[in-house]
Amino acid sequence: RVITKYALLCSIALIVVNLHFAVWSVVGLVTHNQLSHEIKITLKFTYILVLMIELAAVFLTFSFADRCYRVLCKCCHSLCLSLCQMVATEMTAKRYQLQKQGTEYHAL
Repeated sequence: RVITKYALLCSIALIVVNLHFAVWSVVGLVTHNQLSHEIKITLKFTYILVLMIELAAVFLTFSFADRCYRVLCKCCHSLCLSLCQMVATEMTAKRYQLQKQGTEYHAL
């Protein structure tokens, strides 16, 4: 469960940073460096929000913040854990089938 926690928090931080960068890039390309003051201020405030989300992700990795993590990330953690278990089950079944086919091939 710890690996799921770290993977989830790291993913959230990376997604938020990349989304902000993508928006900043698109706005920069569309406006050709003629950004209005409102857009500049909005992008600055969203960057502050991105930094706060990243800081929260780092904070939530510590063991003393487990209760906060469970409150804030319960749904996402459960969904991520279920998805990982489903993928692991499918991979195990495929590996078993491949091994079974390999032993049948070698038996002939």
